[in-house]
Amino acid sequence: MARAFIVWNKERTEGFVTFDDGLAYEVRKSSTFNCFTSEGRKSVVGQAFCEQWGYWDCTTEVVEL
Repeated sequence: MARAFIVWNKERTEGFVTFDDGLAYEVRKSSTFNCFTSEGRKSVVGQAFCEQWGYWDCTTEVVEL
């Protein structure tokens, strides 16, 4: 079973979705410079989410698919 990770902004109006738990962790804690996948690829979308919402008490939701 696959798992998706949604990082939500405080109001849960915008989210960032990934299948990479490490990337979700870095985005949730707003680590703009550590937004890389487990394969070492930079996540531009993750970085943009951090820049927009990173300091607003983001949360992570795990969805079983």
